[in-house]
Amino acid sequence: MVAITHILEIRARCPADGFGDIYKCEIHTTRVIDINKILAVVDKYKLQEIWMEDLAEELRRSLCAKIVLRGSHYGRVKTEVVAE
Repeated sequence: MVAITHILEIRARCPADGFGDIYKCEIHTTRVIDINKILAVVDKYKLQEIWMEDLAEELRRSLCAKIVLRGSHYGRVKTEVVAE
């Protein structure tokens, strides 16, 4: 079995304050996922307001892969969300 990890940044807007958030995203899979599909899926969230937890779950469903999102809130609280 092969293990593949794609690492990228994802941008979305925080529903609490409307500011743009930048998340470090890891996509863990055992199959090939077309990079163009990954980019198309994550790019649709650029301007969308979405909670980090919901974003991780939507990415998991869209890409059929384990998703790890990391971000910080106000530079003070670091959060990691894992959707399997």
